[in-house]
Amino acid sequence: MERNERTTEHKVGEVLTQSAKFGALTGTTGLLLGSVVGLYRSKTPRIFALASGINLFASGSTFWASRAAALHIRPFSDNPPPTSPSRKDCLKASTLAGAVAGTFSGALYRGGWGIIPGSTVFMTLGYTGQRLYVYLDDKHTAKLEGSLGGEEGKEGFMEKVKSLRWTGLQKLSNEEYAEMLGEKLLRLDTEIALIDEKIEKLREEERKQQVTGAQASTVERAK
Repeated sequence: MERNERTTEHKVGEVLTQSAKFGALTGTTGLLLGSVVGLYRSKTPRIFALASGINLFASGSTFWASRAAALHIRPFSDNPPPTSPSRKDCLKASTLAGAVAGTFSGALYRGGWGIIPGSTVFMTLGYTGQRLYVYLDDKHTAKLEGSLGGEEGKEGFMEKVKSLRWTGLQKLSNEEYAEMLGEKLLRLDTEIALIDEKIEKLREEERKQQVTGAQASTVERAK
């Protein structure tokens, strides 16, 4: 029981941390946009920018927490936990979280009149954002697969070239390659031995010439 409680507390703390980070991102975006829009639409641009930042921070945090809860529960999914959520599950969770965040934001800042417009807008944003993420992810995956496929295609082309006799190229196995290297090393050792023999013969001839020269000089001195 204690382990389950600790695990639950850890998951809740992780969700809250991620929600705060996402809220900080959306809040910063709202603050920057509010600073620009407030210069043209408000007499107090600083207050307008601050309100926009707080609004999007609350909406972003609520969206992320609601999405995490929907993915954890998955009441309308054929793929229940603890398995990984499918793309449909993520799409449903993002859409539902958008509706919850829009309802909260609309009710907080505009009262009852802002619930339906807020939920509709944020629900559309959640659905569109998840769709866009899936599209970009598929595009990136296809690009990676295409690059890997290109390398495999190049390798296949080289294999075909090696299979042609007239090219002079031949595909060797590891054993054949090791045997070929052994033959080359044996030839190299033989050539080195022949060179050593030639060097030794040259040295013998040089010694004989030195002995002959020494004897000739001795004879000349004796005369």
